[in-house]
Amino acid sequence: MEMNLAYYEATIAHLQSKGFVIESKQNVQQAQGEMAFDRTSNACTKGEDCCFSFEALRYPDGREDFYLEIQKVGKMRSFSFPLDSWKYHPNRIEFKYRYDPATGLGLAITLDLT
Repeated sequence: MEMNLAYYEATIAHLQSKGFVIESKQNVQQAQGEMAFDRTSNACTKGEDCCFSFEALRYPDGREDFYLEIQKVGKMRSFSFPLDSWKYHPNRIEFKYRYDPATGLGLAITLDLT
């Protein structure tokens, strides 16, 4: 599956359908008077024990990068890190990073949406 802005937006809609409150912010970063990138950041919250940020960065050359930062999921938290891929299912989302295309293996975080 190709990770792109349309799938990112579908994932945010899926989170909302599962009871997550989404707070969206958008800003354009400039460098030397030109757009460096356009950032969409979605703070995703469900209850007191689940809060994370899911970000999309779009560059003038058409590239897109995606980041996940866990503020609180249970007792776990993390700094922002780049995602290689993610996939949502009816009751979970699997976020992958440090993906090795040769083996298909990578570090993964699975978020239970129930």
